[in-house]
Amino acid sequence: MEIIWFSKDDLIGSIKEFVEKHKSRRLDGIKDVELFFKALFYAILQAKKSEIDEILEFYEEIEVSLEEHGSFAYFIEVTGSDKKIVIYLSEDEQKIGTYTGEFEKLEEINENIWFEWGPEEQMLIMEGDPTNDPPVLEGKWKGNIFLAEKLRDFINYFFIFIDETGLWHSS
Repeated sequence: MEIIWFSKDDLIGSIKEFVEKHKSRRLDGIKDVELFFKALFYAILQAKKSEIDEILEFYEEIEVSLEEHGSFAYFIEVTGSDKKIVIYLSEDEQKIGTYTGEFEKLEEINENIWFEWGPEEQMLIMEGDPTNDPPVLEGKWKGNIFLAEKLRDFINYFFIFIDETGLWHSS
């Protein structure tokens, strides 16, 4: 497995681009996998600095999970997409990238959680329906159930982040 990490510069603009595609209903469950998770991850980085309580809760959820588990990584594969996503979270480092090849646990990480779902589930996740949990456990997955379920919370917080920062209403 080879991982290519994104720089912070690679993430800038991803939230705005995602929101624009979402608002214009141009999202694609295969083509926009990378965009969605870059935007989600960039929101995590931005939430850390926020003064808005609902957004701070987003980062505090991650901090609590890090305190409980030390470090964890999400590996996400969407059937049909050539983009496999890895989100790496430790107290010292948070980063996102893509990987090629078969999923392999990162030895320096305490909890490795792997997911695979289809483009239909990815579309449901990207639509951000507040009345339904994101279907992250609908496909195949391996790893800590608590942290697997936490990904749903992080996705829900991402949409709260977009709402609270007023991005849904910007042009």
